[in-house]
Amino acid sequence: MKMKTIEIYEKAETVTLQSLLREYEQLSEDTEILIDDAVSRDEKYDNLRKISDDYEIDISLIRMELNRRLWCETIIS
Repeated sequence: MKMKTIEIYEKAETVTLQSLLREYEQLSEDTEILIDDAVSRDEKYDNLRKISDDYEIDISLIRMELNRRLWCETIIS
């Protein structure tokens, strides 16, 4: 059975999540640039929009997990 993405992020080390967050943010920005270029050339960009949306979802999930960990550490301290 395939694990849900959030479960994968919950099991990942904090350093790994931070690295993934930076990587996905950069990839999202790069994808937005490609979308802008496609729009300016009047080309289709549906696939790029799907990729961009997927990055944004992953970015949100990673941020939520990192915030949860920060709150848990704050409460425990």
